[in-house]
Amino acid sequence: MTQLFHLADRICNKPLLVHPDKVPIILAALQGRLPIAAMPDDPIDVDLAQTGREILRGPNANQFIGRNYDQGTRSGRPYRVSQDVAIISIIGSLVNRGAWIGAYSGLVSYEGLNHQLRAAAADSKVNSILLDIESPGGEAVGCFETAELVQQISLTKPVVALVNGMAASAAYAIASAATKIVTIPTGISGSIGVVLLHLDFSQHLADEGIKPTFIHAGAHKVDGNMYEPLPEGVREGMQADIDAFYNMFVGTVAKGRKGQMTEKAVRSTEARTYMGQEAVRIGLADEVGTFESTLASLISPSPAPPQKNFKLLEGKPFPKTFSDIPPIGRTGGWEEWSAAVAERQEIKRLVNENNAAAEARAVPRQR
Repeated sequence: MTQLFHLADRICNKPLLVHPDKVPIILAALQGRLPIAAMPDDPIDVDLAQTGREILRGPNANQFIGRNYDQGTRSGRPYRVSQDVAIISIIGSLVNRGAWIGAYSGLVSYEGLNHQLRAAAADSKVNSILLDIESPGGEAVGCFETAELVQQISLTKPVVALVNGMAASAAYAIASAATKIVTIPTGISGSIGVVLLHLDFSQHLADEGIKPTFIHAGAHKVDGNMYEPLPEGVREGMQADIDAFYNMFVGTVAKGRKGQMTEKAVRSTEARTYMGQEAVRIGLADEVGTFESTLASLISPSPAPPQKNFKLLEGKPFPKTFSDIPPIGRTGGWEEWSAAVAERQEIKRLVNENNAAAEARAVPRQR
């Protein structure tokens, strides 16, 4: 029951930046199940809490690439890291507040996402950030502040947004602030619009013989309540709020996609969504790629092996393993032989350092 209350509270009379396909799914769960429609002796479906969770739940974040543990400091990170790239997953429905990070809760909060972004920006071992996105959007409040944070971080570190399934509405607002947007071939981008849902249960309550009465101070205190029809004046006020959020949305996308889309072009999408190459064509994305190719493009190249004039390596590439190190040949005396031994030991030391660094940079697989 608690989950249903939370679901209704987050949906009704609040501006949402969410893909339109999400709304009828939520309505289907709420229909006939709100507590006011059930008398004390009426049975309440025992799976209501699960229904709410399933509506909001998205697939889990990528569990195969990167790790969220820093071996150097022996401490955890609030994101996964592959070599020098922080991978921040934005998977599921977006809400303003709460400690939701990742997809296990079915929700991602802007509050938690901001924490991840700031931590990655301050991480000296992170050179770039990959936003791995599969989200239909969510709440309008808090969205544009997160987009602004992404834009600010992109001034110091590259931030690439990957439409790895869907970046719709609020999720696209965040993506639009990135340095670059990559979409998988079947990725869905856009839905640049705002929606507000008002439920009118007045006729249903009348049929049940229930007549709510509000006792309040302040003429607008109960505006938009679900127990009476929506007055035209209240509707106009709600529409004004929606228009204000929409203008902010359009401005955010136009700012982030500067040079790719104007405000006029953003508005002309009329909240439509676009897939893969079509999103690139109209300017919602920069290129088509995959998670693997996008990650590979962000990983800094391995440092070149040390350049020293080793006599043992004349005309040969720097060895990758101990077995690649040439043996010491015949020498002209004790001093020359001692120098050759010391040189070979130095080469072994450098090979060992290079291999250790390569292992630390390697993409680990979570067990």
